[in-house]
Amino acid sequence: MKAKLKFYPKINFYLKKVFAFLIAIFLFLGQGFGQGAKDSDAWKHHFDKEIDSITRIIALNPNDCELYINRGTREALSGLENDAIKDYNKAILLDSNHEDSYMLRASAEYDLGIYKNAVADFDNVIRLSPKYAMAYYRRAETNEELKRFPEAIEDWNKYLVLNPEDFFAYEHLGNDLINLQRYQEAILDFDKAISDAPGISSTPGISVVPGYGLYYYRGLAKLDLGKYQDAIIDFNKTIEINSGYERAYVNRGLCKYHLEKFDEAKMDFSKAIELDSNDADSYLERAGLEQGPDAMADYSRAIALNPNNYVAYWGRGFSEYNLFEYREAIKDFDEAIVLNSNNSEIYYMRGGAKYGLKEYREAIEDFDKAITLNPDYTDAIKARDLAKSAIK
Repeated sequence: MKAKLKFYPKINFYLKKVFAFLIAIFLFLGQGFGQGAKDSDAWKHHFDKEIDSITRIIALNPNDCELYINRGTREALSGLENDAIKDYNKAILLDSNHEDSYMLRASAEYDLGIYKNAVADFDNVIRLSPKYAMAYYRRAETNEELKRFPEAIEDWNKYLVLNPEDFFAYEHLGNDLINLQRYQEAILDFDKAISDAPGISSTPGISVVPGYGLYYYRGLAKLDLGKYQDAIIDFNKTIEINSGYERAYVNRGLCKYHLEKFDEAKMDFSKAIELDSNDADSYLERAGLEQGPDAMADYSRAIALNPNNYVAYWGRGFSEYNLFEYREAIKDFDEAIVLNSNNSEIYYMRGGAKYGLKEYREAIEDFDKAITLNPDYTDAIKARDLAKSAIK
């Protein structure tokens, strides 16, 4: 027993040094590193051994706060977030002013999707250490998950005061402004970031190429404002920096579509599909520029990838309608209505398909519904009159 106690200070010193390194990994690389650890048997075995070792030391020193933090950190990196939270709870009971306990518990809660608890813990970190920049960063991310964009914006601004050269934070800030439809403010935010340090910033986890995020999100803000030509310039810059970023092609294609450059738009959607064949939106957008079997094939692929998008069923139904495949069209319009029962145009189109099958009474019901949803729907009113005339 005495030999173990004598050995403990050396191990504790080692654990403290390693903890500083691991907390940096855990907070900055986040879940991606954790997933990598989970996928690696070697990493898991390594962490399991360390957890067992720390557990033995805790048995000898049950009131050492940092031991629980160290074990919790390794548990979190092993994907054992619930066990980690229990250890952070114990650490906080032993020392309620240890900011790292709250920080790490918040990170584990974030990974488990317990966002409100995570925000409360980030609050505690900031209360204990008002200049802890990463606490504002992580709280901002958590507020984004909760769709609390005003609170997220406030946190990004506080974080940028402490760390003004993190241009990835500007991407977040601008994107949150876009989510609040504050497009002009977002553009000014991106302008400042780009002018201060052009080419700096990256989006972790995609293709880490400096600079494209600021241009891409500024392009989105301009697209939402209808400044299509200006947006294209930003998407061009995005692609120049990162030619493999498929979303830039999708949104550049949308700009070209609005500018009635349909062939160029289709080329962009096709390029996006080439880069990511599992993106439903790319197929959906390209389908809108096609006809007949080609359009139906793209709509079908979009549905396979995302069966909850009513627009894909509506679009495929419209293609089937134009091919006089009324029964198939009605099936797709039915699915679209299940997903969105408040779209007058779908009822109008389904009524048209029923009219084509001479099911006039059923068609009238759909035209009625379309008119109820949109009393000024002139085409539906005319179609209903035709269907009523056909019955007489």
